[in-house]
Amino acid sequence: YDFQLKVAFPRKDGQDGTEDAWVENLARGDETYVGELMVDPLYLGDLHEGAIVEFTDPQIVDWSFISDDKLIGGYTTRVMLPRMDAERAEGLRSMLGENPE
Repeated sequence: YDFQLKVAFPRKDGQDGTEDAWVENLARGDETYVGELMVDPLYLGDLHEGAIVEFTDPQIVDWSFISDDKLIGGYTTRVMLPRMDAERAEGLRSMLGENPE
């Protein structure tokens, strides 16, 4: 349950690049996905937490879901742990489960 995708959205602030944001409550169409933003993005214009967004396969950069109260996937989060403050990193580590090989 609680399946989420992390998606790279084109920035809307006039700068090049993308902003990665987690999306939940997903639905799949023929060529696109639709879901709700889980956060208030910084560089996506008027979009806010709960906004409905549309995206395609190439924009997906990560996935995660909860199993037995542990987070499976979330590879981008795992990579960022060494760069976080110790308290936040430890809180996230306690939530992480083993990932399938």
